[in-house]
Amino acid sequence: MKKFIIMVTALVLGFSSKVSACMECAMWEGSSSFHIVKPHPDYDVSYMKSNENETVNFWYNYLNKKVKQDVIRDFFNNTYCAGFLKGSYEENAFTELVKKDAFAWKYLTACFAVQDANVESWDYEPTEKSADKARRLLAGLKDVPSAFEYRVSLLKMRVYALLHDYNKIEKEWNDKAQHCTDKALANRLKGYYASVLFQKRDYASALRIYNELGDLQSIRWCVYHYVGYNGIKSLADNLSPENQITLQYALQDYANFYSCNENITGPTYLLDGVETDVQKDGARIKALCKEMVGKRPADDILWLSVLAWMNLKDGDYKVALDCAQEAMKRKGTPTQKENAERILLLAKLHTAPIVSNDKFLKELADDYMLLCNRALNELPDGDEIPSDDDYRNYYSTYCPNYCFLMDAYKPLLVDYLSKHSCKQGLFVAYNLSDQVLAKSHEGSWSAWSDEMFRELNHNASMEEVVTFYECLKSKNANDMFAQQLIKKVKVDDQVMIDLVGTKMIREGKYGQALLYLKKLTPKYLATTNVRAYLHDRKFTFEDPFRRTQRGEVDEEMVLDGSENKKVEFCETMVNLINKNKTLSGDMKAKNEIEMAMRMFQASNYGDLWALSEFGVSLEEYEVPNKLCAQARVQLNNALKDCKTEKMRFDIYYGLACVPVGEERFWTLNQDWDTNELHYKFMMFHPAVSAYEYLIQHRNVRDLTKTCDVLKWYAKQNS
Repeated sequence: MKKFIIMVTALVLGFSSKVSACMECAMWEGSSSFHIVKPHPDYDVSYMKSNENETVNFWYNYLNKKVKQDVIRDFFNNTYCAGFLKGSYEENAFTELVKKDAFAWKYLTACFAVQDANVESWDYEPTEKSADKARRLLAGLKDVPSAFEYRVSLLKMRVYALLHDYNKIEKEWNDKAQHCTDKALANRLKGYYASVLFQKRDYASALRIYNELGDLQSIRWCVYHYVGYNGIKSLADNLSPENQITLQYALQDYANFYSCNENITGPTYLLDGVETDVQKDGARIKALCKEMVGKRPADDILWLSVLAWMNLKDGDYKVALDCAQEAMKRKGTPTQKENAERILLLAKLHTAPIVSNDKFLKELADDYMLLCNRALNELPDGDEIPSDDDYRNYYSTYCPNYCFLMDAYKPLLVDYLSKHSCKQGLFVAYNLSDQVLAKSHEGSWSAWSDEMFRELNHNASMEEVVTFYECLKSKNANDMFAQQLIKKVKVDDQVMIDLVGTKMIREGKYGQALLYLKKLTPKYLATTNVRAYLHDRKFTFEDPFRRTQRGEVDEEMVLDGSENKKVEFCETMVNLINKNKTLSGDMKAKNEIEMAMRMFQASNYGDLWALSEFGVSLEEYEVPNKLCAQARVQLNNALKDCKTEKMRFDIYYGLACVPVGEERFWTLNQDWDTNELHYKFMMFHPAVSAYEYLIQHRNVRDLTKTCDVLKWYAKQNS
């Protein structure tokens, strides 16, 4: 059976998709709704903040504000059911006060016990022991104070739900719970009553409550029988007020399903027990959408949006564009308009002009900024952000604009900008999405892991990076997309200077690099990721053309920033280059060997690789640079200038060791703690002549002890 998947980008519904939680962090005195018969897939990633705040505020006021709200919140967040019931929990001012109130303590114990009866799963099948315990707890809650009246009602309904006793849930609702005036508590009580209506198959009434609560998961179980052509057609043929909400949700879920399964042939399952033929049903629902447009103007935006989405997924982009544009002309709720607009944005990118023009690029920039702002506004702040394991589920439920921006729109935009050589526009697009990513990761997104800096560091040329830096300073871009958004770009000037200077080192532009790198402040230098890999490393090597310093480094080492090793390196290289102009013979050859050694050691393969790196990552070990090629040029020049056999030997050894292309590359071993060197060697390699010279040398045995490539070559040619 194919799993039913919810795709945020496919939402074409006119209601909010916010989901209330069915299980709460630690124990929040009852969930906001009872999720009928099936597990809630997101139960462990989100809970209604209103539930938490309502619980905290209740106890805060009940205890006459003698305990701080944060103390109460910490208690509920960090106290777990089994531990509490066994008496193993952290005492604080909250528990000390509650223990002095006999009923409050008994009530709190009952809440934890009920939660404990079903804390591990959502199959709603309590053990006989836990069921008996739940009954006894209810029986013990007598002489209820007025402050706990509706809280005890909620607790009773939780226990009755646990026992599948829906008649008692209904009686509790009719007798007491429906009169609750506290909105947050009333919504939780109402959610349990809706489960009664669902069990009675009064789906329309249950759906009205779930829609009011924004409980999307329960809504889906109210409408899933209608998700398919036959169900949607029956609702369309009878557009009663009761069917109106059902139709909209059923259409949404079918559109979501279709976006995941449009390429499937033959029967498959929409949901448990609901079978469909995707292609056959898809064609019929498209026809139905066309037929229904105009029959009830209030629904036109919905039918047109679904039609646009299905054509978009089928690759009929022009039809999708026309339908989306028509949908935007029709009246609808703000969410309906927003979802129609999302589809329109995708359709526009798929049908974008072959040759980019300023008008279209300006339109794209406006669209992208709109989406970025929407995503930023809906993302949570600080401690509300869920853990790494859960954030995608959280965002797919609560942050549809974020998911749409990152998963659907940006990849198409990047592809378009790349094809039309809008390089600066591409950098700007990445920067703006980085700002959204930074908030979604609670500000932990570092400069060297941002997409914009990855693009600049890995793929852009030195000239493109310099031009973009000038663009950032002048706020005057080369293409209209970048020009529209350049003022919104946030980049640390020190980080950008470091990147430009480092790119210049890779290119061998040492004098130009100095103009930038000298501007780096000690404060910035003390925070860079590469600082520990340069600390205490000198240009004194046992073997000048091999990596030998593989000792561990302390990446958390804090330096005062007084050392700017990149500047020291560039100044040395500038001096050597200038000096070379005045030398000849062996002295010149020696100077050229010195330059080659430094170039090699500053390349990906040397001990001072951090000189030519911006940030540190396994991926960035493969950032291309020209240092090895430049080192080989210097060695070949030295070969022409040298006069002695000893020096010739040193030169050939360098030519044998310095890689030409990607025949050598570093990786981390399986334990992720030690660098390992790998080789890709070809017999027509430019170094073969150097190998042939070296294996004829009288000291070749000593040499092969330190050069594993030469050792391999000598073995092959012995």
